[in-house]
Amino acid sequence: MLWAALWLSLNAESSISSDNIFSTFHGYRLLLPYFASGLAILWIYHLRTIPKVHIWQFGALGYAFTVLISSAIAGLDFKSMHFHAAIVCAILITILGNALVQKKKEINETSLVMVAASTGLIFLSCVFVVFFARDILQAINNNIVRGYDIAAIAPHQFGMESPRPTGISRTASIIGLVSIIFYSFRVLQFRHIYFVACICVAVLLFYQARGSIVALLVTACLVFCLLPPARRPSIRQSFLFLAITTAILFAIWVTIYSFIFINMVGVGQGMLSDVNLFNNYFDLQTSQGNLGNSSVIRTLFPEGNVTSGRLGHWVNGINAFLNSPLFGLGGQADRFHIDHNVSNLLLYVLMCGGVIGALFAGLCVLKPMIFIWKRFRYRTGEEITIQDGIILCSISIFIFLSVRGVFENSYSLFNVDFLLAVPVIWHLSFCQDIKRGSTLRDN
Repeated sequence: MLWAALWLSLNAESSISSDNIFSTFHGYRLLLPYFASGLAILWIYHLRTIPKVHIWQFGALGYAFTVLISSAIAGLDFKSMHFHAAIVCAILITILGNALVQKKKEINETSLVMVAASTGLIFLSCVFVVFFARDILQAINNNIVRGYDIAAIAPHQFGMESPRPTGISRTASIIGLVSIIFYSFRVLQFRHIYFVACICVAVLLFYQARGSIVALLVTACLVFCLLPPARRPSIRQSFLFLAITTAILFAIWVTIYSFIFINMVGVGQGMLSDVNLFNNYFDLQTSQGNLGNSSVIRTLFPEGNVTSGRLGHWVNGINAFLNSPLFGLGGQADRFHIDHNVSNLLLYVLMCGGVIGALFAGLCVLKPMIFIWKRFRYRTGEEITIQDGIILCSISIFIFLSVRGVFENSYSLFNVDFLLAVPVIWHLSFCQDIKRGSTLRDN
C-alpha cells in the first residue's frame, strides 16, 4: 500500500491551476509520498530495530540529499525540490523492507521486491490501457494517423498534463519486455501474454518515439546475447513475432482510417452536425498528404535537426553545470538554467547534484552493473528456470531505462522511470550479494 501511494502521486505536480477541483485533488496527491514515508518511519520505530541500509539505498539517499541541499542554498521553492524529496520518501519505504526482513523471519527480500515490481506493473498497465484508448479516440476525432502527433491535440487530461507519446512508448516497451520474457521462461504460462508483447511493440511503432525504439533495440540485442545459444529464438519464431506485430500495427492504422472515412461520408451526407470535422479532414490532407500515403510514418531524422535540438541542450547543460560543478545547481536545474529539459540522465544528475551527487548516484547502480557485467562474462547453462526469467527481466528493464537515459532524464528524478528502476536495482543488488556470498563460501 505504501508503494502504491508513490504511484498514485505521479504527475500531480503538473496539475492545471485554473481548475480548482482538480488542483485540490492533485495537491493532495502530491503529498502522498510524504504521508507514506511518515508511516514507514513510524513502522520502523514500532519494530524496534535499526535497519541495515544497502549500498544502493545509501547512494540514492546521498544523491537526493545533495540535490536538496543545493536547492536550499539556491533558494528554490518546494515544488522544485519535490522530485528529489520524493526520492528520499521512496527509499525510506524500501528501508522499511530491510527492517521487516531483519525482524520477521517469514518475510524475505525477494518477495518484497516482487510486490513492489508487481504493483508498478499493475499501475503501468492500467495507465497504458486508459491513455492508449484515449489517444485512439483523439486520433479518430482529429483525423490523425500518426501517434506522435496526438499529444499536441490533447496536451491535458483530468486537470493535468497528459502522458506524452514518449511516455506511453516507454510504458509499452516495458510491458512488452516483461510479457515476452515471462512467457518464454514460463513465469506466466498464458498464451495471450505472447500477444500482449506483440501489441506493445505495435503500439511503440504507432507512436514512433525514437528514444524508446533505440532503447528497445539495444536491450533486445543485449538480452539475445545473454541467452544460451540453444535457448535463443529461431529465425522462424522471430519472423512470426514481427508478422503478428505488423498485422496489429496495420489494424490500428486501418481502424483510424476507417473511422475518418466514415466521419467524412457522414458529414458529406448531412448525417453529422459538426461540419468542422469535414473541414479539418481536408486541412489534414493539405498538411500531411492524402490517405494511404507515407504520412503515417514520422520523419525520424529530420534534416538539420536530427537530435531534436538535444545536442544544443546538452552543450548548454554542460556550461550550466560548470558554474557549480561540485554540488550542482539544485532540483530542476535544467528548467531554471537552460529553460529546457536537458534530456540526458547523466547531465541531469550533474546539473542538479554536481560531481558529489553523481558519485552517490553511481553507488546506487554499482552492484546492478557489476552483476550484469558478470552475467555477460559467465553465461548461465542451457537449463531455463523461472528464477532465470525474473533475473533476465530485471536486467532487460535496467538496460532499457539506462539506454533511454541517453535521450531522457529517465530515473534521475522521481517519476515513472524511477519507480520502475528501484525494484530492479533492489533485485539486481540482492542477486549480486547472493552471488558474492556463494563465491566466498566456495573459496
